Amino acid sequence: MNALAEGHKFFNVAVALPSDDNTLLAYTTDTTGYRQYTLQIKDLRTGKLLPEKFERVDEVVWSTDNKTLFFVTENDVTKRQDEFPPPPAGHSIRGARLFRTG
Repeated sequence: MNALAEGHKFFNVAVALPSDDNTLLAYTTDTTGYRQYTLQIKDLRTGKLLPEKFERVDEVVWSTDNKTLFFVTENDVTKRQDEFPPPPAGHSIRGARLFRTG
């Protein structure tokens, strides 16, 4: 994490959550000090970050399939996490965003 903090006056990690099979790591970082976290996912087998980034993420949980990640985002204006974006096309999940790897 020290390498990630380089060049930032402020750096905080709120979530560092490996998938159950320990192949992926979901983590959130804040570089502003305003608790506005960016979610990134690292493939622990290759050491590379997946290209997707998600802004203003508050809560993160892996599904038991080790490929699906559920997360809650913060509303830009109200700062509340009870205003959820619509689910991705083809999914009926309500109350959380979904990201599927591979």
